[in-house]
Amino acid sequence: ILEGEALPNLVGAQTLAVVALQEVNRLTQFVWPEGWTVLNHDEFSVASPWPIREESFLEHPLSPPEKIAISYRVELPTGRVRLVNLHLRSPRPGIEAVLKRGPVEGATSLERMLEICSIESQQTSDWVAQLAGPKIAAGDYNMPNQGAIFRRDWRRLSDAFRRTGFGFGFTKISGRGWLAYGSRIDHVLYDDALRCVRAWVGPDVGSDHLPLFADFR
Repeated sequence: ILEGEALPNLVGAQTLAVVALQEVNRLTQFVWPEGWTVLNHDEFSVASPWPIREESFLEHPLSPPEKIAISYRVELPTGRVRLVNLHLRSPRPGIEAVLKRGPVEGATSLERMLEICSIESQQTSDWVAQLAGPKIAAGDYNMPNQGAIFRRDWRRLSDAFRRTGFGFGFTKISGRGWLAYGSRIDHVLYDDALRCVRAWVGPDVGSDHLPLFADFR
């Protein structure tokens, strides 16, 4: 699995089983290996050398028909796997309101944004849980794995990087120079039917997020 927001060129990446992208700009031109299946739906894109089919989607609970996650069926040589490509809302607007208007005036906006994030995360987690078969849920969760919402909603699945990665695994770098800081808000999660042997963060490919790799055997 390769998960990220923008990858300009994947020619020669024949060893990848599935590529899952979020927040895809339709003006971006991708070069995929010949024979790959590529599916696009709203901001989501997936590509694979194996047969893959979209099965269902989940709308944002507070802003339909905007999509929050899409479920696909991937036919691998070793069997069928369900892939969920998701993008949860960021609490950034609430944080920016506090920074701009101060902790008193901005508190209401931040609390409302955190409430929205909590609702979306819980509903998405419940939706993923009811999907049958071996499953992987990859995407931009917009929250670190140490956060209270993440730990509450996603403990039913294993975290590929936490299990098999090394280092901090930052996928989002904010700020510049000595003010820059990193966070791991993109995740590849999976259930007990699968085994992840390695996970790592890739190099900058032009997105505001770094790509996250996970190797399943």
